[in-house]
Amino acid sequence: MPERVIAFAEALPITSGIHAGQKIRLRDWQKAFIHAVYGPQDAGRRVVRTALLSLPRKNGKSQLAAILALAHLCGPCAESRGQVFSAASDRNQSSIIFREMVAIIERVPLMAARLNIRSFNKLILPGLILVPRTI
Repeated sequence: MPERVIAFAEALPITSGIHAGQKIRLRDWQKAFIHAVYGPQDAGRRVVRTALLSLPRKNGKSQLAAILALAHLCGPCAESRGQVFSAASDRNQSSIIFREMVAIIERVPLMAARLNIRSFNKLILPGLILVPRTI
């Protein structure tokens, strides 16, 4: 499972800065964190259900949080009728993560087509997928 999450993350675009538009390349510590959270399994289910990451500013924590939330919302960890909650220590930090998720969604056409963004109350909802009915 960690390899699928890493592959999902590295298929997403960088949304700002001089590397905007290029694919994300996770740092070694980010990959190690993903392996620590998604690696241990018991009977096919993740053992680690809660994780805490504390690092100094400007180390990619918010981007990683946005990526992991998207992985559970519409990526390799998505579950039918599942819910994803992203929490932060304050409203400003929470907004940073939400804005990063929105920026990624807007740059990935498949995500943009499948997710509905409600900025007024900071919600991202799975949209209806219309499938032609065959008779």
